Amino acid sequence: SLSVVLVPNIELVSQSYCDWERWREAPGPLDGWSKLAVCSSASVPASELPRTTDADEIASFVLGGAARVVFCTYHSAARVSEALEQTGGTIDLLVCDEAHRLKNAKGDTQTVAAIRGLKCDRRVLLTGTPIQNDLLEFYAVMDFACPGLLGPVAEFHRRFTAPVQRGSEPNATSADVAAAQRAAKELARLTAGRVLRRE
Repeated sequence: SLSVVLVPNIELVSQSYCDWERWREAPGPLDGWSKLAVCSSASVPASELPRTTDADEIASFVLGGAARVVFCTYHSAARVSEALEQTGGTIDLLVCDEAHRLKNAKGDTQTVAAIRGLKCDRRVLLTGTPIQNDLLEFYAVMDFACPGLLGPVAEFHRRFTAPVQRGSEPNATSADVAAAQRAAKELARLTAGRVLRRE
């Protein structure tokens, strides 16, 4: 199986590896995993965590038969995507740390487009930044985690964003407020079981 851990910057590549090693110390399913960092930074200890930016080396690692985990930055995701296309491989689990950075709803930046293009079976998005004041940011993150769940962005705006915004206006009518509450309740129903909150 192949897992990929995406983090926003190179410093967090090393931190994620250290976290992995701490979890791995306990006997269990993390034993025996092969690891690779897609980067060239000296801040990642090559003696402990093999690192590369070479496309062929990444592709070779992706094809490996053992359980494997790749650590890389969002910016380096394009290299992993290229390796997957080259080998026809897929990701079993994609973990995105600080996932609020994926809030570009249209996915029209190269980085977000590359991440969205990663072929994977399961996606876990982690963020300590609540996305609650902008429904389009919430849509972007949810659409990445569960593609198609909330429909096209234009439909989402019509069904949820517009009525919630109208119901929040100072001059909103009782009908506007009721419509906003119905939209919020329906959105909560659709995303139930897919969002885990911790206070």
